[in-house]
Amino acid sequence: MIRRSLFAVMILTVAGLAGAAPRQSMNFDLKEKTSLGGTEILPGRYKISWAGDTDVQVEVLKGGKVVAAGKGKRVERDRKSTDDAVVSRRNGSGMVLSEVRFGGKTSVIVLSES
Repeated sequence: MIRRSLFAVMILTVAGLAGAAPRQSMNFDLKEKTSLGGTEILPGRYKISWAGDTDVQVEVLKGGKVVAAGKGKRVERDRKSTDDAVVSRRNGSGMVLSEVRFGGKTSVIVLSES
């Protein structure tokens, strides 16, 4: 019985991985100190990568190393974004990464503050 259950879990895990969206990325520059998921990111050149369809896992990398990570949701907007962009906004404690936009697409990733 345990073997059958374990086998079923393995099958579901492999099926879930096969259906997962591939990790994608883009480079971006930060002009001022910003945060993602509560982690401070200093000004500089970074790569942001993400994986997932609706619920998205996001990582900010510098020199191939993860410096910050967070979560987001893919949502549809009424209008297409004009360019690829990583958007930040000011909140009560400073700047936070808030959105990843894709040029020519209505889909965006809205990032969680925590």
